[in-house]
This record gives sequence, structure tokens and C-alpha cells, in this order.
Amino acid sequence: ANGHVFNAYDLITSFGLIAFLIITEWAWNQETLIKPRHITHYVRQFGYALMLGLIIATYLSNVNASENFIYFQF
Repeated sequence: ANGHVFNAYDLITSFGLIAFLIITEWAWNQETLIKPRHITHYVRQFGYALMLGLIIATYLSNVNASENFIYFQF
């Protein structure tokens, strides 16, 4: 089968990136001592991070692939 295998390692990497962005956002808020932000802010940050992760995963899947698709294998 052609295409990059989107495996558990890629999933962990993607969630690691998301967690890193959320943690740095939280740390920045603590550092700047601004008032606690509403939960929608963090939902929005999670959405941005998720989209970024999907874009990166899609890019990685197309680097050495003759077919443009991602399939899961665990």
C-alpha cells in the first residue's frame, strides 16, 4: 500500500505538540500575571494546535507518498 503509515508514534508526536503549545500558553499566562482566561480561549488554542498537528501530519504523509492519503495502523 502506498502512503505514509500514520501510526502510534505520529499520534504521540501530534499530541505532544498540542500539549506543548497548551502548556506554554498556560505558563505564559502565569508569567504575565494576567487574569485567568475563559475556557473558550483554551478550547480555541486546542483547536489551533489540532489543526496545526493535522497539517503537519498530512505534510509528513505526502513527503514520500505516491498516493495522498493517511491510514491508521496500531
